[in-house]
Amino acid sequence: MLINKKLYKFIIFSFFILIFMISKAEANMEIKKFLTKNKVEVFYVNSSTIPMVDIQVIFDAGSNKDNKLNGLSNLTHGLINEGTKNKKYDEISYELESNGAIFSASSYKDKSIISLRSLTQENYFKNSVKIFAEILSSANFPKEQFEIQKNQLISFIKEGATDPSDVSINLFYKSLYGKHPYANPNEGYVSSIERISRKDVMNFYNSYITRQNAKIVIVGSLKFEEIKKLAEKISISLKSSTNKNNQIHKSEIESPSKKNF
Repeated sequence: MLINKKLYKFIIFSFFILIFMISKAEANMEIKKFLTKNKVEVFYVNSSTIPMVDIQVIFDAGSNKDNKLNGLSNLTHGLINEGTKNKKYDEISYELESNGAIFSASSYKDKSIISLRSLTQENYFKNSVKIFAEILSSANFPKEQFEIQKNQLISFIKEGATDPSDVSINLFYKSLYGKHPYANPNEGYVSSIERISRKDVMNFYNSYITRQNAKIVIVGSLKFEEIKKLAEKISISLKSSTNKNNQIHKSEIESPSKKNF
């Protein structure tokens, strides 16, 4: 598996956050885990307090995988639900909203998270998971939306360069991490965003938003058999990585705790 130790610890931590959000009153919750048929590790907790389910697919696909294109992971995750092979953004947004579901995709320095919160009522749940799986498997990053978000991100970065708090935070990370990838802002730099092409985004998606790079976290009021079916559906929707050097990139990036700055 390509998941590093820090990401593994974050998965455990995210469980406690999800559990607290869903049911801080319910005690003695047991975290269980299993492997899907294609070897994706799943962590789950059954919480019967409310009829909802939280799904997080956690990838080793943070900004530390940007290489020289700083901001690539952030831009990719910002675009991931803008369209699929079969649906446009408006359709995706309408269907999720109609089924009472919440989708999110975020990139951090050492990980990324694509998540869904859904009601467990069968018709709502089934439709929401279907859309979620489609985004994971066939996001197509429409050219027009790519250009719009790219320009918006450049404007955001330029605006941040005039904000004392943003400048101080970036300087803090630079002084803390030195030449390590964590020193770079997640959103990248104007110069790096300008170099990113739609092809770069698609390559990142196909290389890192994959089953080899993923772990699945599920918390909700589902029986084990339902959780198993859900995990298999999500796991099957994840592509196999097109990047044979995926593991090499990971090994080249030391943990900042091991470096002297």
